[in-house]
Amino acid sequence: MVEHIAAALGLGQSNSGVFPGFAVEDQLDLIQVDRRVIVIDSRNQRQQEFQLEVGEQILGLDSEGLVAVARTTARLMGTTTQQQNWQELRYQIDERARPPQEAFLGDRVAMVVLPNRLVAMSTTTRSWQEFAIGPREPRGRILADTNVVAALTARRAIAFAPGLSSFAEINLTPNEAVEGTQTRDSSVTVTT
Repeated sequence: MVEHIAAALGLGQSNSGVFPGFAVEDQLDLIQVDRRVIVIDSRNQRQQEFQLEVGEQILGLDSEGLVAVARTTARLMGTTTQQQNWQELRYQIDERARPPQEAFLGDRVAMVVLPNRLVAMSTTTRSWQEFAIGPREPRGRILADTNVVAALTARRAIAFAPGLSSFAEINLTPNEAVEGTQTRDSSVTVTT
C-alpha cells in the first residue's frame, strides 16, 4: 500500500518569487559575533540579529536556501528571506534538559524535533508551527527536500510544507510497517 502525505502533494511550493519548486542557492548566512547572532540576507541585502541571553549558548547555526535556524540552550530562533524579524520559540521546561542537536532544512522549510513535539517554519509562516507527539511514540526517520519536511514515527507520517498553515498527518495502522520512503521537491511518499 502506498500512502502520500497529503500536505506535501503540490502544496509545498511557496509563493516566494524564486521559481517555486526549484532548488535555490543559499541566500542566508548565520554567524556568531560575541553575544550576537547575525543573519546576512544576500537576497534582500539586509541583516538581522538577536542577542544571546545571560547563560544562553549556541548549539548550532543552520541555513539552507531561504531559511535559517539558530538552536540555543534556551530557544529556537528562525528566519527566512521573506521575514524581517526572527521567529522565537522558547523551550518548555522539560525540553531544556534535552535541547535539539539537529535541525532539518529544505530550501523553504525547516523542522526541529523536540522531546514531545515537532516544530516547523517556512517562507510562508509568521511563527513556529507545533505538532504534539507522544512521549512514548518511537521516532523514525526525518526527511527533508526543497519544499517539504516529514517525520515518521511507528504510528504516523507527519509533514510540513510552505503551502500549509499547519502540519498534515497520516495515521498508520498497527499492522503497517514503513517499507520505504521517497522525497521529491514538494512531496514525500511513504510505502507500507
